[in-house]
Amino acid sequence: MVEGDGVYLTDVEGRRYIDGLSGVFAVSLGHGNDEIVGAITHQLRTLAFSSPIMTTSDRTLELAAEVLGLTGGRYGVFKQYCSGSEATEGALKLARQYHRQTGQAERYKAISFYRSYHGGTMGALGATGWPKLRNPYEPLVPGSVHVPPPVPTLCRACRGGPCSLACFELLRDVVELEGPRTVSALILEPVLLTAGVVQPPREYFTLVRALCDETGVLLVFDEIVTGFGRLGHWFAAEQLDVWPDLLCCGKGLSGGYVPLSGVLLTPRVADAFWGEADANLQFQSGHTFAGNPVSAACGLAVIDYFRRHDVLDNVRERGAELRERLSALAARSPLVTALRGQGLLYCLDFVLDCGPVGTAVQQAARRRGLLVRASPHNTTLAPPLVITSAEIGELASALEDAVDEVGGLVETNGAVDLEVAFGI
Repeated sequence: MVEGDGVYLTDVEGRRYIDGLSGVFAVSLGHGNDEIVGAITHQLRTLAFSSPIMTTSDRTLELAAEVLGLTGGRYGVFKQYCSGSEATEGALKLARQYHRQTGQAERYKAISFYRSYHGGTMGALGATGWPKLRNPYEPLVPGSVHVPPPVPTLCRACRGGPCSLACFELLRDVVELEGPRTVSALILEPVLLTAGVVQPPREYFTLVRALCDETGVLLVFDEIVTGFGRLGHWFAAEQLDVWPDLLCCGKGLSGGYVPLSGVLLTPRVADAFWGEADANLQFQSGHTFAGNPVSAACGLAVIDYFRRHDVLDNVRERGAELRERLSALAARSPLVTALRGQGLLYCLDFVLDCGPVGTAVQQAARRRGLLVRASPHNTTLAPPLVITSAEIGELASALEDAVDEVGGLVETNGAVDLEVAFGI
């Protein structure tokens, strides 16, 4: 790729594409946004770097205040990082140190779900629940515990039917069998992204919050993808009305323009880290570009843009239009078995017995100028949050044509070798 403009990308051959995945869920305000670029440029000329060891910057403090304000005062500290992996890694470290400094040093285990993704650094990878991502680097950080995810199609209790919340009882069993006094944190995604954009019922999160309160386990939300408008709210926690002890955010916070992420801490958690220097209560998290003023200026400009351009309203309105088109496609195409999602984050599941349909759809869409994410059996859409109604129509038409092309091959040839047909 050599150029970006709004929701479009242009490659080195001059071909134009709709960025149907916002880069990788990050380019929330589109490519080439002059307001964001202007804020970054101004800050580069004013103060590009401030040592995070002995100083902070005005922009860094302003961003912290703005982000905390978006949560209605539920959090008291915002720790600024550069990437999602740094944020989730930092949250897991904060949880361990919090327990150590509140008289519960034996708490070191972090519980997460199989089929989850929390980052590529060693601690975050320990929480990640995909064997193919973990296995090459094992043994990882001790204390990583995984449980089956709350995915109805995989749940042996629900067997694809309505959710019975048996998955929560399984989670409770794991906490009790591990020994609650050894568990530091439970880290989860409000939407299980790599499991196929799965949204557990709100009641599940209410029960999880109560379980953490009961057992003293810190609840961590990984909102690297769902934070900052992707679902039509600032945070998924706001929509659920279930707030974690630590909330990780990133990607959309910078609109994809600079590296920026962060962790929000409740006052209760943050209080454990205040004290005299010789008490050694400080959170030891040295990152050269943590709290960078250019990244902070970008985050401030993104939040300001959201407000002045009613971006959250656009997400809800354009999301409804996209869902209508996807629902119609799911209803008429024999390849599509399920549709999930909200706001501007959707996933289509495909039949399992016809080869890598999802990957074939991805390639067929690419030929039509649409970039989407795919696995062999599903396709994920997450366009920029500033997408227009006309652009939604263009995106949906390209995807519909791609699904129809793949469906036509399957109908004509039966179990066609899609890998050959699409050069997968």
